[in-house]
Amino acid sequence: MSEEYNTFSKENDTPLDYVHFNSITIDQSDNNFVCSFRNTDSVVKLDRQTGEIIWILGGKYDEFGLTEEQLFSRQHHARITDDGYLTIYDNGVENENSRAIKMKIDEKNKRVNDFKVYDVEEFYKYTGSVQELDSENEVFLIGVGTQIGVNQDLVAMEKNYSTGEVYFTFSFYSGENLYRCYKFE
Repeated sequence: MSEEYNTFSKENDTPLDYVHFNSITIDQSDNNFVCSFRNTDSVVKLDRQTGEIIWILGGKYDEFGLTEEQLFSRQHHARITDDGYLTIYDNGVENENSRAIKMKIDEKNKRVNDFKVYDVEEFYKYTGSVQELDSENEVFLIGVGTQIGVNQDLVAMEKNYSTGEVYFTFSFYSGENLYRCYKFE
C-alpha cells in the first residue's frame, strides 16, 4: 500500500510510479542529494555515500512540522539557492493554488526558520520550475507548469516579486507546454 493508501498490484500491466521522482540537486554545503518526490508530496535529503535518508520535508512523514501555509503538494524542481535556501515549485494540487516557495530550513533542529510565497496566479496541475535570479530583489524565473488540454496564455515568466514588475513572459502559440525553464548568462 502506498503513502496515499493506493494499493499496488502485480496483477496488471500498469507501470507503478510510487514516488514520481522529478528533481535532484546536490547541496553544496555537504555534497548530499536533495530530491523531489511528487507522489509523496515530499522533498527528501539523501546521504550521497550511503543512500540513507537524512531528512524528509513535507508529506505524510514530514520531520519539520510544516504549518498549513508551508505544506506543498505535487511539487517539482526542488533546488538549493546560492544563499542556502530551498526553492520549490508547488503545483498546489491539494488546494488548486500553484506557487513558488522559498524556505530556510534548519536541518539540525528540523524546523523552518524563514518562509516566503510567490504566487503564480493560476493553477497548474503538472510540471513547473522556479529559478531564483536575484535574492535581494526577489526576482524569479518561473516555468508555470501545465494545464493538460488547455492552450495556456502563460508558460514562463520572469518577475520581480518585490515590485510586482513582470520583466518577461513566454508562451507557445501552438498550445505546447513546458516542463522546465532556465536562464543562462
